[in-house]
Amino acid sequence: PDLQQNMQHSKEANSLSLIASKCGLYCKSYDLLDGLDIIIRRVNDHYDYPLSVLVGSLDFVLAKTDELISQLPESFSLGQNYPNPFNPVTNIPFTIAVPSYVQISIYNLLGEKVSVLESRWFDMGQFNIQWNGKDEYGNQLSTGVYIYSLESAEFRQAKKLILLK
Repeated sequence: PDLQQNMQHSKEANSLSLIASKCGLYCKSYDLLDGLDIIIRRVNDHYDYPLSVLVGSLDFVLAKTDELISQLPESFSLGQNYPNPFNPVTNIPFTIAVPSYVQISIYNLLGEKVSVLESRWFDMGQFNIQWNGKDEYGNQLSTGVYIYSLESAEFRQAKKLILLK
């Protein structure tokens, strides 16, 4: 269903900025003194679009817009797990630049997929996932080197980790 919201202006506020992201940044400002009605519609139900509505003086809106834009990730990345080597649990950090369907998997050195940690839509941002050294059936894996990967339509990267018993 569509989400509709009308924005009305107030005497204290004279500027409004809308910041949204879908495969990039979209930013538009409106002068509220023009008496505009602004309608925001949701056009895709796969994931929520990040949206900030700023209302205030022009200086406030510009400063806050710059602050929000500076917090947005610029690129996908897969961080090094920590601790490494690990037992019994390791953390895997990653960054999503645009809302995407992402799969994070663990492979043995033969290239066989032993576990899928996540397979879902992620919003843009920084995330952390844990792996407990077990396969997808809950069996503890043996000591050794494993590969973890992050895959999406826009990005693919893999790194090594070491499981100790």
